[in-house]
Amino acid sequence: MNPGKTPRQNLLESFKSRMEAIRQQPDPDRADDLEPLSLRRLTEITLPLSWGGPGDGFKLYLNEAGKVESGLYYWEDWGTYEQEGLQEKEWRQVANYFAPLLGP
Repeated sequence: MNPGKTPRQNLLESFKSRMEAIRQQPDPDRADDLEPLSLRRLTEITLPLSWGGPGDGFKLYLNEAGKVESGLYYWEDWGTYEQEGLQEKEWRQVANYFAPLLGP
């Protein structure tokens, strides 16, 4: 992290750097500096609570074993989308509340 920069600025700077590396080296077999550390699959469950502008809801993320491991709350309106990650206690509450819809 660069001192004096916000986390968002650091994110954008890193993103631009990674995208530039991809543009310069389109062959993934030759891109040593972009070698992923691992491959992780998550399933996203979207639980819309309202829609039509504005809309809101929750998203829960399940790991490969089908267990919820994180979540977020989102709000959207015409041309606008914001989301906020949930703390573990919060996503567990949401997962428990909607458990009948999520299945075993």
